[in-house]
Amino acid sequence: MSLKFEDEYAHALDNLASALKRSYEQIKQTSTFSSEFDYSQAIANRLRAFYSSQSEVKEFLNKKVAQAGSDFFVETVLFFLKLFNNLENLRLTIASERPLQKKT
Repeated sequence: MSLKFEDEYAHALDNLASALKRSYEQIKQTSTFSSEFDYSQAIANRLRAFYSSQSEVKEFLNKKVAQAGSDFFVETVLFFLKLFNNLENLRLTIASERPLQKKT
C-alpha cells in the first residue's frame, strides 16, 4: 500500500519563482504611482524575512549554522536594481555573475 502525502515545503519552493515575479509586478504597479518607494527598506525587509526564516529552520533542525545569505542578498539587490531600472526607464543592463573580459 502506497501512502500519498502532500509535501507543503516542496510546493512552496516550487512556487518561489512565481511569487518573485508576482511581487515584482505588484511593487512595479504600486511604485509607478508613488515616488516615495523606499528601496533600502524593501531590501531590509527581504533580508529580515530570509534571516528570520533561516534562524527558525536552524533551530527546528538543530543546525549549528544557518544557510548563507550571500546569494539571497545578491538576488535581492538584483531584483530591486531591475525594478529601479524599469521604473525610471534607464535602459541599463542589469546583470549578476557575468564573466570578466580580459584586456588584450
